Amino acid sequence: MTLVGKVIDRGQNATIAWTLFEFDGTEAGRHNQSIEGTPADQWLAGEPKLIAGLATRAATPIATMVRGYEVPEVKAPPIFVGMVSGTTASEAIRLQAALRQALRKFGTPVANTPSDKALVATADVTFTPLDDELSEVAITWVIQDPFKTEIGKINQANPIARTVIEQNWGHLSRQAGIAAAAGIIELASQIDWSQGFLSPTAGVKK
Repeated sequence: MTLVGKVIDRGQNATIAWTLFEFDGTEAGRHNQSIEGTPADQWLAGEPKLIAGLATRAATPIATMVRGYEVPEVKAPPIFVGMVSGTTASEAIRLQAALRQALRKFGTPVANTPSDKALVATADVTFTPLDDELSEVAITWVIQDPFKTEIGKINQANPIARTVIEQNWGHLSRQAGIAAAAGIIELASQIDWSQGFLSPTAGVKK
């Protein structure tokens, strides 16, 4: 069988039209995947994490067409955006808001409060002076399950002019949030959530 994808973007409601063909060329199925709201700069650059996330979300409906029956989709749990340390309160709030917004844009549910059904994303920010004008801004995102078991980390680090850090933190937060959201989604997609969260003590006899 052959799978063909075509991007359709008329200025709004952009989609990837996936079409599956039989061996003889007859159409076997079609799936329209919405990509509306995808960050244009990352899309044009073919940002690997973004593309991987789009491919992952398309896999289940395409597998349904190939197999000819419905494949149960196991969705990743919602994500609670927790504490951001190492920076001022206002900068931390902007970074948290940026991650929430980016996760929602990618179609990932965001939890408003921590619970036993949500992952938790926290961050630590460090500023390291490099010279008279530049500082390295490093953000380490840690993703944990409700039992505080670490699922993974995402590290971001870039040299940035201190004037930009001081005057345009909102823009930096949005860019960091988009990149972090793509990484978190990719990370979550690699885990089998069919059994939900498993306690570290599950199956351990006392």
